[in-house]
Amino acid sequence: MILKKKYGVYLAVALIILMIVVVYFISRPAGLYGNDQESIEKILESDEVYQNTEIEILEIKDIYNKRVVAFLSDHNPAYAEFKKDGKGNYLLSKFQDRNGEALSSFLIQEFEDQDEVHAASMLYIANQDNTISKLELTVNEDQVFQREFEVNQKAVEWIELPESNEFQFKYRYYDENGKPLNE
Repeated sequence: MILKKKYGVYLAVALIILMIVVVYFISRPAGLYGNDQESIEKILESDEVYQNTEIEILEIKDIYNKRVVAFLSDHNPAYAEFKKDGKGNYLLSKFQDRNGEALSSFLIQEFEDQDEVHAASMLYIANQDNTISKLELTVNEDQVFQREFEVNQKAVEWIELPESNEFQFKYRYYDENGKPLNE
């Protein structure tokens, strides 16, 4: 008889603990990851990132285990990086914006794969106020890259940079008539 009461108490305690665990996991809010555009927007508009700002995602690009999001934050060029975790979810790892610029560049650091390493890429984001129609980027004084933009149009452009431990950049910008803007 004493054994039945003892087992009954253990069973009741185990059921209570089980109920607490179940209630905890059911009521716990699901994690927010950068797995799709809707959740990325929620993350970017959160208190920790860009609270009370208008977010417009222009491009989402997956490169190996990273997801790079080019967007406008209150019409200012910005980007965010998400890293893929062991479960396949993308966690916000960094974000940056450039207030008051119509065309901004962001250096995106190393992306690795088992077979290949890309040193870096340059990400360009233009907002609706951009008046630059063409840019020339000279990297380490020996490689020249060109990108064209439609004036007063939102745009995203990428330049994959050569592998290097150090970078030196020189820019030339042109207006819509082909006239250099920074000479």
